[in-house]
Amino acid sequence: MSKMVTIIHPVAGALALPTIAIFWLSTALTELFASQATITTVKTAIPWGFLLLIPALVATGGSGFALAKGRTWAGLVGAKIKRMPFIAINGILVLIPSALFLASKARAAEFDTTFYVVQALELAAGAENITLLGRNMRDGLKMKGRLRRRPVQPAHHEHNVLLGHKENHHEPSFNLQQPVHIGRRHVCGCHVRHRSDPGRLLEESQPRGFPGVVQPK
Repeated sequence: MSKMVTIIHPVAGALALPTIAIFWLSTALTELFASQATITTVKTAIPWGFLLLIPALVATGGSGFALAKGRTWAGLVGAKIKRMPFIAINGILVLIPSALFLASKARAAEFDTTFYVVQALELAAGAENITLLGRNMRDGLKMKGRLRRRPVQPAHHEHNVLLGHKENHHEPSFNLQQPVHIGRRHVCGCHVRHRSDPGRLLEESQPRGFPGVVQPK
């Protein structure tokens, strides 16, 4: 059963997201560039697409909750679960009623102010659902390892940034406050830049507090 759920969830999600995207693009493009006859054709065809979209959304949400059962709702799992109620409410309370209302108005050739207000609301709700479903798909790919997660900066890097230290992976720099021996030379309080080539000498900046380099006795 769990194996079947793991197959249904990505397939249903991959079906729901393009379906909403097609509805959104077809509506936006016809409103901008097409005639009223084409708008009527598109608006009356969209409700028939619910026969595909609604089962896909139900399967996506149901399989997602089934897969999350027994897991801690934190991290990527928690983020996906928290988005699902917004997707469902947006679809049930905004997208479906708006599409049915607009289809009836288009069929009656009533392209008035109410039509365009509801049309704008439908486009906004559709864009939000596309964004939420896209984020859920992205997180699902991360959980399966098919999409790399953003690397986390190490703690020492953040510490250096806070202190104002600059990191150079090729020529790391060190501020020395204590005397240090370098070969036969003795450097006190100098700023020493270490070269990545071990065969080259270390460069020394102007000593701090000493006029020059002192040879050991």
